Amino acid sequence: EAGAPPQVEVEARLIPRSGGEDIPIDVLVVEAKTGKDGREFLVLRIGLPRPGPGEYELEIAATDVGSEKRGPVRTTLMLK
Repeated sequence: EAGAPPQVEVEARLIPRSGGEDIPIDVLVVEAKTGKDGREFLVLRIGLPRPGPGEYELEIAATDVGSEKRGPVRTTLMLK
């Protein structure tokens, strides 16, 4: 529907760079906003677990409910 916020499912996980199991992360969509340039974005609340020190990839993926298109993003986290 025009002007309605996107209907998405959001997942997040930590991926240890040293190998091992991915760590699922609790994520909650707090708000959907539209920027001045017309791009839509989500405000998320992420509950990080307390994994051991090391280097991790934080991956957040949003999937559009209607089209099932998936848009993942990743960034590196260094935990001490």
